Amino acid sequence: MTDHVRVRPGIPEEVAVVKWIFERFLQVKSEATIARELNRRAILTSTGVRWTRAAVNTVLRNENYIGNLTFNRRSRKLRRNCTCNPPELWITSERCIEPIIEREVFLKVNKIIEERRVDLTEEEMLARLRKTLLKEGRLSSAIIASTVGLPCASTYQTHFGSMMNVYRLIGYTPKRNYAFLESRPRWAEQEAKLGSHIAMAIRKAGGRITSSNRTDYLRVRGSVNISIRSALCCGRQNRAPYWSIKRRARLPQGWIAAIRLSEHNESVLDYVLLSADGKVKRTINFSERARVRRGIARFDTPDALARAIAKLVTLKDRCAPAPQDKRSRPKQLHTKNARARR
Repeated sequence: MTDHVRVRPGIPEEVAVVKWIFERFLQVKSEATIARELNRRAILTSTGVRWTRAAVNTVLRNENYIGNLTFNRRSRKLRRNCTCNPPELWITSERCIEPIIEREVFLKVNKIIEERRVDLTEEEMLARLRKTLLKEGRLSSAIIASTVGLPCASTYQTHFGSMMNVYRLIGYTPKRNYAFLESRPRWAEQEAKLGSHIAMAIRKAGGRITSSNRTDYLRVRGSVNISIRSALCCGRQNRAPYWSIKRRARLPQGWIAAIRLSEHNESVLDYVLLSADGKVKRTINFSERARVRRGIARFDTPDALARAIAKLVTLKDRCAPAPQDKRSRPKQLHTKNARARR
């Protein structure tokens, strides 16, 4: 009640990007094209990630840039889930902050977006996707996002359950095996159970978990990072299989505890523990021969893996150097600096 917040435009570089997005849209009328050009120029969003079609669309529809603020779009009551309120409950304050986009430009852009939007039946959605398949020869989320007149992939998933169901309905079989995506919720549950095993073993060994709100990531004593993943089995024709650990976010430096899946990814083969240097960009691939060569430990049960991780964590704490006395440290530094000046 005693504080006052004043909303103002961001730094000039960010304002310039927003203005360029509006100007460029009036020329190309494609969010996907704008996203590709921004990524090509290595310009990131305000959250530090690459641009997508949806991110550009969010900018183009944001009334903050013409000086309007809207409140009560969402609400959360009594620790329940956040709910979206209907537009009639929104509270909009017009021209209350400094605009950076001219109102006429904003209205022209949003008129193009609204006129482009067409409510399609599910039959028409599939028919347009078949035409895109005949034209492109294949389908992917990127192709769907860049094709004018097609709903985005998330809209197809909302209507048909998953992209695999969509592909089946139009008779398309992708070269890449996407069957694992349908069983992904089941393995996410197994990852959560493995994380609970590991957390319990660490606590029994005297460790302290400092981040327990995530099921795929643990942080012990504020210094040791443990990521929980599934190692997907990837088959090769006439060659030995290999396993792939795909990141959902940047893997921090520390350890990766992974559920290694058997052929066809229908059951658990064993469990592996490998180190991460924090520089993994997309995937970690290894064969059984590479696992032995790289010293990646394997375990038959989740309990054995959890005990090994707990031992590693407690061993690291015992080997850590004792903290120095903060009261005596400045004197030592002062003495060294005095000697250097002499």
